[in-house]
Amino acid sequence: MTLDAQELPVRRNMNHDLRDARRALAAVMDRFPSWQSSIARLKTLSKRTEAAAERNGMLAECARILHEIRETRTDLILMLAEAPQSVAGHSRVVDVERALDSIECALAQIVQRLLPRDMGPC
Repeated sequence: MTLDAQELPVRRNMNHDLRDARRALAAVMDRFPSWQSSIARLKTLSKRTEAAAERNGMLAECARILHEIRETRTDLILMLAEAPQSVAGHSRVVDVERALDSIECALAQIVQRLLPRDMGPC
């Protein structure tokens, strides 16, 4: 059986934006569980710690996580700089950026709780 021009199968253009966005974000997404675990632990400890040494250790851990988040943001920007707009502006990318914002906000709250009360703005 032969197909004439009207019966030829139509080749569909597949949109791979979601796949490409997931691939670009995979390395970032792998870091979220450890950050979330650390933040949950720090939130709990920050509510009941009194020792200055313990507070200083937790502040150092917050600074380390914040540094990692900033590095991750930079890496993400560099990864997506040459990506097509449909991938760079994909909703998954926006969701990851919001999640990074949320983690930064949680860290700021923990740091605020850990700072001594007499340390106000200069």
